[in-house]
Amino acid sequence: MPVPVATVADLILARSAERGQRLSNLKLQKLLYYAQGYHLAATGEPLYETPVRAWEHGPVVPEIWHRHRTDIGWLTIDAVPVAPQVPEVFAATVGLVLDEFLGFSAEELRAMSHEEAPWRVTRRANPDTASPIIPVEMIGGYFRERWRLAGRQVAEANGLSVAAIKERARAIIHRHDALFRRLA
Repeated sequence: MPVPVATVADLILARSAERGQRLSNLKLQKLLYYAQGYHLAATGEPLYETPVRAWEHGPVVPEIWHRHRTDIGWLTIDAVPVAPQVPEVFAATVGLVLDEFLGFSAEELRAMSHEEAPWRVTRRANPDTASPIIPVEMIGGYFRERWRLAGRQVAEANGLSVAAIKERARAIIHRHDALFRRLA
């Protein structure tokens, strides 16, 4: 069951501050997008249900944008919330996203998101719409394919066969299913 997007945003802000980094609204937006994508790829379920929109500067969840709005999206968000309690799988997704993306600047994350199909295709398909919704199915499909390709490249670089790749994938899915059963 998804959690409220505000809870995910608070968790990202709190965990980032614990790692010594305060975020701008722009960077928070990109981390929310990546968290949604990674969670969809790993579980097949959305992390949150609020739509992600394809704004000019990349993927945005307007509810959170307006919650932390300043006149300049590049300014650091002053308020650091207490980390909310969330199920282990949600915290793991946020931890993974921070491990992967916290070291990038807001501008780098913006540029990266502009190169990715969900934002790019949605913007091109809706040139006269200022705030088109990026379909959650598109986000999930893109990140599942990205993980599949990355996993295959790593495995092949390490001399693993396709059968070994599939076996490792089955083991990961099995562990993930066990985690979900434990949390249910």
